[in-house]
Amino acid sequence: MNTNLKPNISYNKSINLSYYLILLFPVSLIFSKFISELIIFVLIFTFIKYNFSLSKLNFFLEPFGILFLIFLVIIISSSLFSEYKWFSLKKSLSFVRFILFSFALCWVLNLKKDLLLNLYKVLIIAQLFLILGAIFEIIFDYNLIYGKKEVLNEYARESLKISSFFGDESILGSYISRLYPLLIALFLINISKLDRNFKFLSYFIFIFSCFVVFFSGERLSTFLLISFFLCLIFIVRLNIKNNLIIFFSFLCVVLFFNSFDAQRERLLNYTFKQITAEDKLIFYTTEHNAHFVSAYKIFLDNKIIGIGPNTFRHECKLKKYQSYDFFLKQSDGVTCSSHPHNFFIQLLSETGILGAIIPLGIFFFILYKFLNRNIFSKNFKDQNSEENVINFFLIFFILCLLPLTPNGNFFNNWLNMITSLGFGVYLHYIKNLRYLR
Repeated sequence: MNTNLKPNISYNKSINLSYYLILLFPVSLIFSKFISELIIFVLIFTFIKYNFSLSKLNFFLEPFGILFLIFLVIIISSSLFSEYKWFSLKKSLSFVRFILFSFALCWVLNLKKDLLLNLYKVLIIAQLFLILGAIFEIIFDYNLIYGKKEVLNEYARESLKISSFFGDESILGSYISRLYPLLIALFLINISKLDRNFKFLSYFIFIFSCFVVFFSGERLSTFLLISFFLCLIFIVRLNIKNNLIIFFSFLCVVLFFNSFDAQRERLLNYTFKQITAEDKLIFYTTEHNAHFVSAYKIFLDNKIIGIGPNTFRHECKLKKYQSYDFFLKQSDGVTCSSHPHNFFIQLLSETGILGAIIPLGIFFFILYKFLNRNIFSKNFKDQNSEENVINFFLIFFILCLLPLTPNGNFFNNWLNMITSLGFGVYLHYIKNLRYLR
């Protein structure tokens, strides 16, 4: 009898630990990437320990999951053929943890029925503290993590950036804008379980998050948020209250935007000057354009399998791949970049056509599904609340994979943590929706 009890006790403790680690995860993304990685490691270890069989893993394998595994084989193969084999393999082999984290998250969500509600509450409270930290920083020009801010140039563009509890990392806008569709999806899933006060707090967060993204000074984050509102135009089955909230939120942001000359200078005028530098239209900035040209040259020499994940930083130093005056030789070598600042240009250069085609194909498939559900479908007027939730998940993935915007490193751990968090929640929701039907 005791022999049977011990495994059950161990199992329950592991599930309870996983439960609290998942609730801690969104907070760890703000304060400590190391803790985020540690949480992922523990969750994956626990998941594999209790699901180490093909029959159990099949439950989690959606088509996107299978495509991810194919993509993993491609990027590992690319690393093996790379001149920087071991450096590249560290990144490509460790990439598997993101899909396993999504599976682990889905698994624990299936076991702990109240986790989805509590995860939403943690995300809301985390964003509340970020907003309060941003407001404090705006009013007193003082960051609660790294102290007094300094003006770094004549336009004060860097001093305009607000980072709240992210300290000296300018990713406040990215955190909020990327999680925004997921947050609203979770709100719609849990709306019947929320009391009046928490609903009011949620509406407050949705509105003021827009202002914080604007004040963060992050142009990509502002673009992502605008793209989110544009996607909302296609969602036709929102009730009057939510439509009014969306409309007035967007209106307030536009009016608010026009009231601040410094922010408008950075987000609009300065951007326009950059993309029209040298009296000709370029992609984003001279520096971005130089990276794109270098990546394209690398791709032409490595069309099928690329040069290996995360190796652009090495290959772009070669003279034959340099472009414009941005890549001038310095006393300590050649100025270069760790990545070309666009996901799909990076994938083409580092993983070739084979590596780029799957993420690009997934993006267009998701975009097609979204447009088909909300524009071309004959039954678009009959969409219920569950289908509207799926719309927000689709918007989340669209914004994660936008192909024509400047991005960070495709293999960046922090960005992939956010994407895999959303995929894990989506996987749980889809599985349970099918089960209930």
